[in-house]
Amino acid sequence: MRLSLRLSLLLAIMLSVIVGCASRYEPSESYNEVVTHSPHRQKSKQTVVFFLIDGLSVSVLNKQLNKNLLPEIKNHFKTSPLILAHSVFPSLTFPNISSILRENSVDQTGAIGNSIFYNKKLIRFEEPADRFYFSEYMRGNNIFTRLKSQQQKTVSLDYGLGFDADVKANFDLNSALATGFQNYSYLDQKKIESLNLLLKDQDVDQWPEFIFIHIVGLDFISHSQGAHSVAAYKYLETLDRDLKPLFETLRAGERKGHLTVSMLSADHGFISGLNNYVPIENKIQQLDPEIKIINEGRFAALYTPTGYSSAKLEQLSNDLLKTKGIELVAFKKDNQVKVHSLKEFSYPFFLENLNFYFNAPKAPDLVVIADRRAVFLPGSGSSHGGPTAEETIVPLLLRNATMADPEKVMPLWQVFKFL
Repeated sequence: MRLSLRLSLLLAIMLSVIVGCASRYEPSESYNEVVTHSPHRQKSKQTVVFFLIDGLSVSVLNKQLNKNLLPEIKNHFKTSPLILAHSVFPSLTFPNISSILRENSVDQTGAIGNSIFYNKKLIRFEEPADRFYFSEYMRGNNIFTRLKSQQQKTVSLDYGLGFDADVKANFDLNSALATGFQNYSYLDQKKIESLNLLLKDQDVDQWPEFIFIHIVGLDFISHSQGAHSVAAYKYLETLDRDLKPLFETLRAGERKGHLTVSMLSADHGFISGLNNYVPIENKIQQLDPEIKIINEGRFAALYTPTGYSSAKLEQLSNDLLKTKGIELVAFKKDNQVKVHSLKEFSYPFFLENLNFYFNAPKAPDLVVIADRRAVFLPGSGSSHGGPTAEETIVPLLLRNATMADPEKVMPLWQVFKFL
Protein backbone atom coordinates (compact mmCIF):
# COMPACT_ATOMS: atom_id res chain seq x y z
CA MET A 1 0.00 0.00 0.00
CA ARG A 2 1.44 3.33 -1.05
CA LEU A 3 0.20 6.87 -0.67
CA SER A 4 0.77 10.01 -2.70
CA LEU A 5 2.28 12.71 -0.46
CA ARG A 6 0.67 15.49 -2.51
CA LEU A 7 -2.77 13.88 -2.25
CA SER A 8 -2.34 13.23 1.46
CA LEU A 9 -1.54 16.87 2.13
CA LEU A 10 -4.47 17.97 0.01
CA LEU A 11 -6.77 15.69 1.96
CA ALA A 12 -5.45 17.07 5.22
CA ILE A 13 -6.35 20.61 4.15
CA MET A 14 -9.82 19.49 3.06
CA LEU A 15 -10.42 17.63 6.29
CA SER A 16 -9.39 20.65 8.35
CA VAL A 17 -12.60 22.26 7.15
CA ILE A 18 -15.01 19.36 7.63
CA VAL A 19 -13.79 17.29 10.59
CA GLY A 20 -12.48 17.74 14.07
CA CYS A 21 -9.69 16.02 15.93
CA ALA A 22 -11.06 12.75 17.18
CA SER A 23 -9.42 11.69 20.44
CA ARG A 24 -8.05 8.33 21.46
CA TYR A 25 -11.07 8.03 23.75
CA GLU A 26 -13.61 8.17 20.92
CA PRO A 27 -13.74 4.39 20.20
CA SER A 28 -14.13 3.67 23.92
CA GLU A 29 -16.93 6.21 24.24
CA SER A 30 -18.66 4.84 21.16
CA TYR A 31 -18.36 1.28 22.41
CA ASN A 32 -19.79 2.25 25.78
CA GLU A 33 -22.83 3.60 23.93
CA VAL A 34 -23.17 0.28 22.10
CA VAL A 35 -23.03 -1.72 25.33
CA THR A 36 -25.38 0.61 27.20
CA HIS A 37 -28.05 0.63 24.50
CA SER A 38 -27.73 -2.96 23.32
CA PRO A 39 -31.09 -4.75 23.55
CA HIS A 40 -29.36 -8.07 24.19
CA ARG A 41 -26.66 -7.16 26.75
CA GLN A 42 -25.40 -10.75 26.78
CA LYS A 43 -22.07 -11.43 28.42
CA SER A 44 -19.10 -11.89 26.15
CA LYS A 45 -17.72 -15.44 26.20
CA GLN A 46 -14.55 -14.75 24.22
CA THR A 47 -12.67 -11.96 22.50
CA VAL A 48 -10.66 -12.42 19.32
CA VAL A 49 -8.18 -9.66 18.44
CA PHE A 50 -6.72 -9.78 14.94
CA PHE A 51 -3.59 -7.67 14.48
CA LEU A 52 -2.94 -7.12 10.78
CA ILE A 53 0.53 -5.64 10.30
CA ASP A 54 0.45 -4.42 6.73
CA GLY A 55 3.45 -5.67 4.74
CA LEU A 56 5.09 -7.76 7.48
CA SER A 57 7.39 -10.21 5.69
CA VAL A 58 8.18 -13.63 7.10
CA SER A 59 11.92 -12.98 6.68
CA VAL A 60 11.75 -9.62 8.48
CA LEU A 61 9.76 -11.06 11.39
CA ASN A 62 11.99 -14.11 11.70
CA LYS A 63 15.16 -12.02 11.70
CA GLN A 64 13.89 -9.71 14.45
CA LEU A 65 12.54 -12.57 16.55
CA ASN A 66 15.77 -14.56 16.28
CA LYS A 67 17.72 -11.50 17.46
CA ASN A 68 15.28 -11.07 20.39
CA LEU A 69 14.47 -7.57 19.15
CA LEU A 70 10.68 -8.08 19.47
CA PRO A 71 10.39 -9.23 23.08
CA GLU A 72 6.74 -8.24 23.57
CA ILE A 73 5.49 -10.04 20.45
CA LYS A 74 7.67 -13.04 21.29
CA ASN A 75 6.40 -13.21 24.87
CA HIS A 76 2.73 -12.70 23.99
CA PHE A 77 2.53 -15.19 21.13
CA LYS A 78 5.18 -17.75 22.16
CA THR A 79 6.33 -17.63 18.57
CA SER A 80 7.86 -21.07 18.04
CA PRO A 81 7.04 -22.69 15.67
CA LEU A 82 6.02 -19.99 13.23
CA ILE A 83 2.81 -20.80 11.36
CA LEU A 84 2.56 -19.70 7.74
CA ALA A 85 -0.40 -18.67 5.60
CA HIS A 86 -0.72 -17.45 2.03
CA SER A 87 -2.32 -14.44 0.44
CA VAL A 88 -4.57 -14.25 -2.59
CA PHE A 89 -3.40 -13.04 -5.98
CA PRO A 90 -2.64 -10.23 -6.33
CA SER A 91 -0.57 -9.85 -3.17
CA LEU A 92 -1.86 -6.33 -2.55
CA THR A 93 -3.51 -4.71 0.46
CA PHE A 94 -7.10 -4.25 -0.66
CA PRO A 95 -7.60 -7.70 -2.26
CA ASN A 96 -6.22 -9.44 0.81
CA ILE A 97 -7.97 -7.40 3.49
CA SER A 98 -11.19 -7.84 1.52
CA SER A 99 -10.68 -11.60 1.40
CA ILE A 100 -9.84 -11.75 5.12
CA LEU A 101 -12.82 -9.68 6.24
CA ARG A 102 -15.21 -11.27 3.77
CA GLU A 103 -13.81 -14.72 4.61
CA ASN A 104 -13.68 -15.71 0.97
CA SER A 105 -11.49 -16.05 -2.10
CA VAL A 106 -10.98 -13.15 -4.46
CA ASP A 107 -13.52 -14.41 -7.00
CA GLN A 108 -16.21 -13.98 -4.34
CA THR A 109 -15.06 -10.57 -3.07
CA GLY A 110 -14.45 -9.01 -6.48
CA ALA A 111 -11.57 -7.02 -4.98
CA ILE A 112 -9.04 -7.78 -7.70
CA GLY A 113 -6.56 -4.97 -7.10
CA ASN A 114 -5.66 -1.82 -5.22
CA SER A 115 -7.13 -0.07 -8.25
CA ILE A 116 -10.46 -1.21 -9.67
CA PHE A 117 -13.18 -0.01 -11.98
CA TYR A 118 -16.16 0.93 -9.79
CA ASN A 119 -19.30 2.24 -11.48
CA LYS A 120 -17.21 2.70 -14.64
CA LYS A 121 -14.73 4.90 -12.76
CA LEU A 122 -11.14 3.95 -11.97
CA ILE A 123 -10.60 4.30 -8.23
CA ARG A 124 -7.42 3.75 -6.27
CA PHE A 125 -7.36 2.36 -2.75
CA GLU A 126 -4.04 4.13 -2.07
CA GLU A 127 -5.49 7.60 -2.66
CA PRO A 128 -7.33 9.04 0.36
CA ALA A 129 -9.96 10.71 -1.81
CA ASP A 130 -11.04 7.29 -3.11
CA ARG A 131 -11.16 5.41 0.21
CA PHE A 132 -14.86 6.17 0.59
CA TYR A 133 -15.63 4.08 -2.51
CA PHE A 134 -13.71 1.14 -1.09
CA SER A 135 -15.56 1.49 2.20
CA GLU A 136 -18.84 1.31 0.29
CA TYR A 137 -17.53 -1.62 -1.72
CA MET A 138 -16.84 -3.54 1.50
CA ARG A 139 -20.27 -3.04 3.04
CA GLY A 140 -22.29 -6.18 3.73
CA ASN A 141 -21.45 -9.87 3.68
CA ASN A 142 -18.37 -9.68 5.89
CA ILE A 143 -17.24 -10.91 9.28
CA PHE A 144 -18.74 -7.89 11.04
CA THR A 145 -22.22 -8.48 9.62
CA ARG A 146 -21.93 -12.23 10.24
CA LEU A 147 -21.07 -11.79 13.91
CA LYS A 148 -23.60 -8.98 14.33
CA SER A 149 -26.33 -11.39 13.17
CA GLN A 150 -25.31 -13.57 16.12
CA GLN A 151 -25.60 -10.60 18.53
CA GLN A 152 -21.82 -10.40 18.87
CA LYS A 153 -20.10 -7.03 19.23
CA THR A 154 -17.33 -5.96 16.85
CA VAL A 155 -14.71 -3.21 16.58
CA SER A 156 -12.66 -2.13 13.56
CA LEU A 157 -9.63 0.09 14.05
CA ASP A 158 -8.96 0.75 10.40
CA TYR A 159 -9.62 3.89 8.41
CA GLY A 160 -12.18 2.76 5.87
CA LEU A 161 -12.52 -1.03 5.83
CA GLY A 162 -14.74 -1.76 8.79
CA PHE A 163 -17.86 0.33 8.33
CA ASP A 164 -20.14 -2.56 9.35
CA ALA A 165 -18.48 -2.92 12.76
CA ASP A 166 -20.33 -1.67 15.85
CA VAL A 167 -17.43 0.71 16.48
CA LYS A 168 -14.98 1.94 13.85
CA ALA A 169 -12.08 4.35 13.74
CA ASN A 170 -12.70 7.68 12.05
CA PHE A 171 -10.13 9.40 9.85
CA ASP A 172 -9.76 12.80 11.52
CA LEU A 173 -7.66 15.89 10.90
CA ASN A 174 -4.69 14.78 13.00
CA SER A 175 -4.62 11.40 11.23
CA ALA A 176 -4.75 13.12 7.84
CA LEU A 177 -1.88 15.43 8.79
CA ALA A 178 0.14 12.51 10.19
CA THR A 179 -0.29 10.63 6.92
CA GLY A 180 0.60 13.68 4.85
CA PHE A 181 3.78 14.31 6.84
CA GLN A 182 4.63 10.59 6.98
CA ASN A 183 4.25 10.36 10.75
CA TYR A 184 3.07 6.77 10.61
CA SER A 185 3.82 6.10 14.27
CA TYR A 186 1.03 8.50 15.19
CA LEU A 187 -1.50 6.51 13.14
CA ASP A 188 -0.57 3.17 14.67
CA GLN A 189 -0.03 4.40 18.22
CA LYS A 190 -3.44 6.05 18.20
CA LYS A 191 -5.17 2.82 17.18
CA ILE A 192 -3.28 0.77 19.76
CA GLU A 193 -3.91 3.23 22.59
CA SER A 194 -7.57 3.58 21.60
CA LEU A 195 -8.07 -0.17 21.79
CA ASN A 196 -6.30 -0.42 25.12
CA LEU A 197 -8.51 2.34 26.54
CA LEU A 198 -11.64 0.65 25.19
CA LEU A 199 -10.79 -2.64 26.87
CA LYS A 200 -9.73 -1.09 30.17
CA ASP A 201 -12.98 0.92 30.33
CA GLN A 202 -15.13 -2.24 30.21
CA ASP A 203 -15.58 -5.27 32.40
CA VAL A 204 -14.14 -8.27 30.59
CA ASP A 205 -17.57 -9.87 30.19
CA GLN A 206 -18.54 -6.85 28.05
CA TRP A 207 -15.46 -6.91 25.81
CA PRO A 208 -16.18 -7.12 22.06
CA GLU A 209 -16.23 -10.60 20.57
CA PHE A 210 -14.13 -9.54 17.57
CA ILE A 211 -11.60 -6.73 17.07
CA PHE A 212 -9.74 -5.91 13.86
CA ILE A 213 -6.76 -3.57 14.11
CA HIS A 214 -4.83 -2.57 10.98
CA ILE A 215 -1.21 -1.45 11.55
CA VAL A 216 0.00 0.49 8.50
CA GLY A 217 3.34 2.20 9.21
CA LEU A 218 5.65 -0.70 8.38
CA ASP A 219 4.20 -0.98 4.88
CA PHE A 220 4.68 2.71 4.11
CA ILE A 221 8.29 2.61 5.28
CA SER A 222 9.03 -0.63 3.42
CA HIS A 223 7.85 0.99 0.18
CA SER A 224 9.78 4.20 0.64
CA GLN A 225 13.00 2.89 2.20
CA GLY A 226 12.97 -0.87 1.65
CA ALA A 227 11.54 -3.84 3.51
CA HIS A 228 14.97 -4.69 4.93
CA SER A 229 16.03 -1.12 5.63
CA VAL A 230 17.22 0.06 9.02
CA ALA A 231 14.13 2.27 9.21
CA ALA A 232 11.79 -0.69 8.68
CA TYR A 233 13.48 -2.76 11.39
CA LYS A 234 13.46 0.17 13.81
CA TYR A 235 9.78 0.79 13.15
CA LEU A 236 8.95 -2.81 13.98
CA GLU A 237 10.92 -2.54 17.22
CA THR A 238 9.03 0.64 18.15
CA LEU A 239 5.74 -1.08 17.34
CA ASP A 240 6.70 -3.94 19.61
CA ARG A 241 7.18 -1.52 22.52
CA ASP A 242 3.93 0.27 21.73
CA LEU A 243 2.01 -3.02 21.87
CA LYS A 244 3.22 -3.91 25.38
CA PRO A 245 0.41 -2.17 27.37
CA LEU A 246 -2.27 -3.65 25.10
CA PHE A 247 -0.82 -7.14 25.40
CA GLU A 248 -0.76 -6.73 29.18
CA THR A 249 -4.43 -5.72 29.18
CA LEU A 250 -5.36 -8.77 27.11
CA ARG A 251 -3.46 -11.09 29.46
CA ALA A 252 -5.12 -9.43 32.45
CA GLY A 253 -8.45 -10.36 30.87
CA GLU A 254 -7.26 -13.96 30.60
CA ARG A 255 -6.38 -14.02 34.30
CA LYS A 256 -9.95 -12.94 35.06
CA GLY A 257 -11.21 -16.02 33.24
CA HIS A 258 -12.12 -14.40 29.92
CA LEU A 259 -11.09 -16.41 26.85
CA THR A 260 -8.95 -14.03 24.79
CA VAL A 261 -7.55 -15.13 21.44
CA SER A 262 -4.80 -13.04 19.85
CA MET A 263 -3.89 -13.41 16.18
CA LEU A 264 -1.18 -11.54 14.28
CA SER A 265 -0.60 -11.73 10.55
CA ALA A 266 -0.01 -9.68 7.40
CA ASP A 267 -1.84 -9.08 4.16
CA HIS A 268 1.29 -9.60 2.05
CA GLY A 269 5.07 -9.63 2.22
CA PHE A 270 7.67 -7.78 0.16
CA ILE A 271 10.21 -8.65 -2.48
CA SER A 272 13.41 -6.60 -2.59
CA GLY A 273 16.25 -6.08 -5.04
CA LEU A 274 14.00 -4.72 -7.79
CA ASN A 275 16.54 -3.01 -10.02
CA ASN A 276 14.86 -3.34 -13.42
CA TYR A 277 12.13 -0.80 -14.16
CA VAL A 278 9.91 -1.82 -17.09
CA PRO A 279 7.72 1.03 -18.48
CA ILE A 280 4.76 -1.24 -19.15
CA GLU A 281 2.38 1.56 -20.22
CA ASN A 282 4.73 2.53 -23.04
CA LYS A 283 4.96 -1.06 -24.19
CA ILE A 284 1.18 -1.50 -24.26
CA GLN A 285 0.78 1.82 -26.09
CA GLN A 286 3.14 0.57 -28.78
CA LEU A 287 1.34 -2.77 -29.15
CA ASP A 288 -2.27 -1.56 -29.01
CA PRO A 289 -3.24 1.94 -27.81
CA GLU A 290 -6.88 0.81 -27.40
CA ILE A 291 -6.01 -1.43 -24.45
CA LYS A 292 -6.77 -0.07 -20.96
CA ILE A 293 -4.15 -0.83 -18.34
CA ILE A 294 -4.10 -0.79 -14.55
CA ASN A 295 -0.48 -0.77 -13.42
CA GLU A 296 -0.10 -2.28 -9.93
CA GLY A 297 3.69 -2.24 -9.80
CA ARG A 298 4.59 -5.92 -9.84
CA PHE A 299 1.86 -6.80 -12.31
CA ALA A 300 -0.45 -5.07 -14.76
CA ALA A 301 -4.08 -5.83 -15.61
CA LEU A 302 -5.09 -5.32 -19.23
CA TYR A 303 -8.60 -4.73 -20.56
CA THR A 304 -8.86 -5.24 -24.32
CA PRO A 305 -11.41 -3.62 -26.64
CA THR A 306 -14.73 -5.39 -27.24
CA GLY A 307 -14.42 -8.27 -29.70
CA TYR A 308 -10.75 -9.00 -29.04
CA SER A 309 -10.22 -12.56 -30.31
CA SER A 310 -8.37 -15.40 -28.59
CA ALA A 311 -5.86 -15.35 -31.42
CA LYS A 312 -5.12 -11.67 -30.75
CA LEU A 313 -4.69 -12.42 -27.02
CA GLU A 314 -2.19 -15.15 -27.93
CA GLN A 315 -0.28 -12.76 -30.17
CA LEU A 316 -0.33 -10.01 -27.53
CA SER A 317 0.99 -12.49 -24.98
CA ASN A 318 3.86 -13.53 -27.25
CA ASP A 319 4.76 -9.93 -28.02
CA LEU A 320 4.83 -8.98 -24.34
CA LEU A 321 7.11 -11.88 -23.42
CA LYS A 322 9.78 -10.47 -25.74
CA THR A 323 10.21 -7.58 -23.27
CA LYS A 324 13.03 -7.97 -20.76
CA GLY A 325 11.65 -8.03 -17.23
CA ILE A 326 8.31 -9.65 -18.10
CA GLU A 327 8.19 -13.23 -16.86
CA LEU A 328 4.58 -14.35 -17.20
CA VAL A 329 1.47 -13.49 -19.16
CA ALA A 330 -1.85 -15.10 -18.23
CA PHE A 331 -5.32 -14.93 -19.74
CA LYS A 332 -8.51 -16.95 -19.87
CA LYS A 333 -9.29 -18.99 -22.99
CA ASP A 334 -12.17 -21.44 -23.36
CA ASN A 335 -12.91 -21.20 -19.62
CA GLN A 336 -9.34 -22.18 -18.77
CA VAL A 337 -6.52 -20.01 -17.51
CA LYS A 338 -3.54 -20.03 -19.85
CA VAL A 339 -0.10 -19.06 -18.54
CA HIS A 340 2.65 -18.23 -21.01
CA SER A 341 6.29 -17.95 -20.00
CA LEU A 342 9.64 -18.33 -21.71
CA LYS A 343 11.04 -20.25 -18.75
CA GLU A 344 9.88 -22.63 -16.06
CA PHE A 345 8.43 -21.06 -12.93
CA SER A 346 7.39 -22.32 -9.53
CA TYR A 347 5.44 -20.02 -7.24
CA PRO A 348 3.44 -21.19 -4.21
CA PHE A 349 -0.32 -21.54 -4.78
CA PHE A 350 0.00 -19.43 -7.92
CA LEU A 351 -2.20 -21.41 -10.31
CA GLU A 352 -4.87 -21.89 -7.64
CA ASN A 353 -4.84 -18.18 -6.87
CA LEU A 354 -4.84 -17.25 -10.55
CA ASN A 355 -7.94 -19.37 -11.20
CA PHE A 356 -9.80 -17.55 -8.41
CA TYR A 357 -8.61 -14.23 -9.83
CA PHE A 358 -9.83 -14.81 -13.37
CA ASN A 359 -13.20 -16.04 -12.10
CA ALA A 360 -13.81 -12.75 -10.30
CA PRO A 361 -16.39 -10.31 -11.66
CA LYS A 362 -14.78 -7.69 -13.92
CA ALA A 363 -11.50 -9.59 -14.06
CA PRO A 364 -9.14 -8.27 -16.75
CA ASP A 365 -8.65 -10.02 -20.04
CA LEU A 366 -4.94 -10.52 -19.43
CA VAL A 367 -2.37 -9.99 -16.70
CA VAL A 368 1.33 -9.29 -17.17
CA ILE A 369 3.68 -10.25 -14.33
CA ALA A 370 7.18 -8.91 -13.85
CA ASP A 371 10.08 -11.21 -13.06
CA ARG A 372 11.57 -11.27 -9.58
CA ARG A 373 13.98 -8.43 -10.28
CA ALA A 374 11.60 -6.18 -12.19
CA VAL A 375 8.88 -3.68 -11.37
CA PHE A 376 6.44 -1.68 -13.52
CA LEU A 377 6.49 1.41 -11.27
CA PRO A 378 9.76 3.22 -10.51
CA GLY A 379 11.00 4.41 -7.19
CA SER A 380 11.24 1.57 -4.68
CA GLY A 381 13.62 -1.32 -4.26
CA SER A 382 10.88 -3.24 -2.41
CA SER A 383 7.40 -3.95 -3.66
CA HIS A 384 4.61 -6.55 -3.71
CA GLY A 385 1.66 -7.70 -5.78
CA GLY A 386 3.35 -10.55 -7.62
CA PRO A 387 3.37 -14.33 -7.04
CA THR A 388 6.74 -14.95 -5.34
CA ALA A 389 6.94 -16.61 -1.94
CA GLU A 390 8.38 -13.39 -0.48
CA GLU A 391 5.21 -11.53 -1.52
CA THR A 392 2.54 -14.17 -0.87
CA ILE A 393 3.64 -16.22 2.16
CA VAL A 394 2.86 -14.44 5.44
CA PRO A 395 3.35 -15.21 9.15
CA LEU A 396 0.49 -16.20 11.43
CA LEU A 397 1.03 -15.92 15.19
CA LEU A 398 -1.55 -17.28 17.62
CA ARG A 399 -2.22 -17.07 21.34
CA ASN A 400 -4.86 -19.31 22.93
CA ALA A 401 -5.65 -20.88 19.57
CA THR A 402 -4.19 -23.69 17.48
CA MET A 403 -4.46 -24.88 13.90
CA ALA A 404 -5.52 -28.46 13.16
CA ASP A 405 -2.43 -28.84 10.98
CA PRO A 406 0.19 -26.20 11.91
CA GLU A 407 2.44 -27.27 9.04
CA LYS A 408 -0.23 -26.61 6.41
CA VAL A 409 0.06 -23.24 4.68
CA MET A 410 -3.58 -22.19 4.74
CA PRO A 411 -5.29 -19.42 2.76
CA LEU A 412 -5.36 -16.28 4.86
CA TRP A 413 -9.07 -15.80 4.17
CA GLN A 414 -9.84 -18.97 6.17
CA VAL A 415 -8.31 -17.80 9.46
CA PHE A 416 -11.67 -16.91 11.05
CA LYS A 417 -13.49 -20.14 10.25
CA PHE A 418 -13.48 -21.10 13.94
CA LEU A 419 -15.44 -17.99 14.96
